[in-house]
Amino acid sequence: MNSDKYIVHCPHCGIVEATMSDNTDDSSDLPTEGESELEEEVVETSGGPKTRIRCPRCGMWLASDLVTLED
Repeated sequence: MNSDKYIVHCPHCGIVEATMSDNTDDSSDLPTEGESELEEEVVETSGGPKTRIRCPRCGMWLASDLVTLED
């Protein structure tokens, strides 16, 4: 799989492991059973554009600083 593994620190779910696709269309990049794929969105705020990440377990939108790359 050609994707990076991340740790989501969700206030509701706790620690959730997930992957973020490298945006290729290869079906081998789909998450396998037990893995969740992160969804990312850029939103405009009064302070400028901010990136949000959706928790793959509960669906809550989170600040991007609550997601870290797994070592």
